[in-house]
Amino acid sequence: MLPLFKALQTKHLALLTVVATFTSTQLIAAPKSQSISTYKKSDACPAKFYDVSLPENGKLCQVFAADLPASLTLFVPQAPTEVLSYYTQGTKQFTSSEQIKKRYVLRSIDSSTTLIISKDGQGSQVDILVTSLHKS
Repeated sequence: MLPLFKALQTKHLALLTVVATFTSTQLIAAPKSQSISTYKKSDACPAKFYDVSLPENGKLCQVFAADLPASLTLFVPQAPTEVLSYYTQGTKQFTSSEQIKKRYVLRSIDSSTTLIISKDGQGSQVDILVTSLHKS
């Protein structure tokens, strides 16, 4: 009985590996009952997400909702204070910022976009929520 158990366990692990590999490289549609339209995981990040520029060294981008309200998460290898500077210096897009529980929360001038910057290992996680198109 023990050899049969080991054989089943090995096949189960192999199947999980195949499913995990397939899932991490494919576009996955969310259930139609949810307002989230798509979920996409990618190692490379686009240059922009709506009107928000993304750091060139951003990676592990995950788009949780491509349609408004839209959201994206990415990893940046810099400390949260450096990422905060990236989004506040040299641009007038984000003016309001506050620190809540070791996270920086930035809001755009027109309140259409919120960024949350938090420490993540040796870098930072940046969560971007776009609720409406930028109002000029």
